[in-house]
Amino acid sequence: MNIEAPLDIIKSKDRNCSPSQHVVAAYSGPIPSAAELKKYNEIHPDFADRIIKMTEKEVEHRHILTENNAKEDKVLQKRGQIFSASIAISGMVIAAIVGIFGSSAVWIHYCWMCSWVSIINQSYRSIYQ
Repeated sequence: MNIEAPLDIIKSKDRNCSPSQHVVAAYSGPIPSAAELKKYNEIHPDFADRIIKMTEKEVEHRHILTENNAKEDKVLQKRGQIFSASIAISGMVIAAIVGIFGSSAVWIHYCWMCSWVSIINQSYRSIYQ
């Protein structure tokens, strides 16, 4: 197969055809490039200032949300630790009462169950946070 053939077909159909070039510009971040800001200011003198102020407000808002999420995570983690400890302690108390007044096999079972509930709760909290 001849690779040059399609080019020959194109050239023969339109002799006035010239190669074209496309330029794609991209930027990342909340603020456009300086050239883009200048173009915005050509439309209206306050547009660039408004874009920068809007970006500053957005950044400030994100910081506040991040701080609030961190504080909330700490509270939830502490609450989970208190909950796990209360489950473990209440289980041990029940197991001791049953062990004193009842069968020792039941006491061992309650101790084992309460320990695993506490361990599972803490590992669940650490995995999903």
